[in-house]
Amino acid sequence: MNPDFARYGFAYQNQLMMAYIGGSQARGAKLGATDDTDWYGLYIPPSNKNLERVREEHSVFTTGGEVGGNGPSDVDI
Repeated sequence: MNPDFARYGFAYQNQLMMAYIGGSQARGAKLGATDDTDWYGLYIPPSNKNLERVREEHSVFTTGGEVGGNGPSDVDI
């Protein structure tokens, strides 16, 4: 079951093929409540987007954005 990225403005939730946690947590280096959570995923754009031959940009979202980086409760997608 994939996480619900639509709540972060991701437009292709139904086309999301795979999602996984990366960053420090994936490497076993997350130190308790000190690091943010980094999500990565793979999606296939809808067929009408493929037919338009328009380059689809990456979908990027963060709840952080403060100077000095993200905090422990922040999520990057």
